[in-house]
Amino acid sequence: LMPDALKTQTHLSEFIRLLTGSELRGHLSSVVSWSATRQQVIKAKGDVVSKIGSRHAIVDTIKTLMDRACPALTDSQFVALLVKKVSEQFTAVDMDLSEDSVDLEEATVNGIKLLNILSSAFPGHFCDPEVFEIFIGWLRHPNHHIVELCLEIFIATGDEIKANHPQIVSCLQPLLTKLATQGTVKQAKYATRCFNMVYSESKAFGRVYNSLVSSLDYDNEHLLAVLTSLGQIALLQPQLFANKHKTVVKMFVLKKLLMVDRCTREFDKRDEEWSPVEDISKETLLKVRGHKLMVRWLLGLDHDEKQFAAPVVKLFDCTLANDGDLNGEDNIRSADRSRLRLSAACGLLRLARMKKYCDMMNMDQLQRLALTIQWFLLFGYKLLAATKSF
Repeated sequence: LMPDALKTQTHLSEFIRLLTGSELRGHLSSVVSWSATRQQVIKAKGDVVSKIGSRHAIVDTIKTLMDRACPALTDSQFVALLVKKVSEQFTAVDMDLSEDSVDLEEATVNGIKLLNILSSAFPGHFCDPEVFEIFIGWLRHPNHHIVELCLEIFIATGDEIKANHPQIVSCLQPLLTKLATQGTVKQAKYATRCFNMVYSESKAFGRVYNSLVSSLDYDNEHLLAVLTSLGQIALLQPQLFANKHKTVVKMFVLKKLLMVDRCTREFDKRDEEWSPVEDISKETLLKVRGHKLMVRWLLGLDHDEKQFAAPVVKLFDCTLANDGDLNGEDNIRSADRSRLRLSAACGLLRLARMKKYCDMMNMDQLQRLALTIQWFLLFGYKLLAATKSF
């Protein structure tokens, strides 16, 4: 951060001594305040320098630190104007039916991407209720990508919403519930994380969890979203998930999903070893989600629970040993088996990273895992795309 660490440390020690004065401390608080405007920040920086003394030995170091730490390029007014500008773009896209509307929509999505980046860097600047009301409107947009970006903004600003915007909290709950139970996989993932940020201490989270558990039905068209949301709850709220973990993991994921092969149709025995995700069967995608749910459940446990982890490790290893066909009934296409092997290998790797689970795999299991990784290296670019969202 600073070129001369020893000199900087000396200057900071001197600066801390000067901060005993309440006036200088007040100016410094204004410099790093989220609620201050750009003009107020610039003035406060000048007041800090003036109070220290322009010829003081530490002034250059303090100037550099303030330049890097204070939000001098953006403020809440700038964010509000940018949001309104992007909202106007939305209106223009909806009204324009010409070919130019495609470029206009792309520009609008880029505007939301910029807001997403700003929300992670300057969450305190997203404090205007009108801004959040516009975001809530975007959550109803038919474009899945726009909804996902908007959810990421809500995750970054969740603390601000929870602390200062109770009416936004009440408006947001039904939308997040719907996305967590009926949205796309990414929407369910982000909606559950947002729910955890805003309603972690609320009974509403428990109601959503119970609703998700009651939706565990293979014929449910939104089962991918349900499994994704349950996996996030297992990771983020392990104590809540523990209430019905047997119903979710043992009774449904293991017995009704992973241990059953519903695909009985004939297929070409010479089919490809790898296919894009669009060609993967729904059953395989659901089993991959089941793998991820079990891994996140184990990662979320607060203490060492090797009696739970041992059967999961054995199941993943058996999936690798049987070439992705856990039940050995030869009802699964090669491309689907490859996805299941990849999912099982990723699950083992994630568990091996954890200190409490790293010693649970024996030499044979580790060797099988290594050979699986070696096979997937032949499909390097495809492997990267496949594991990006794990």
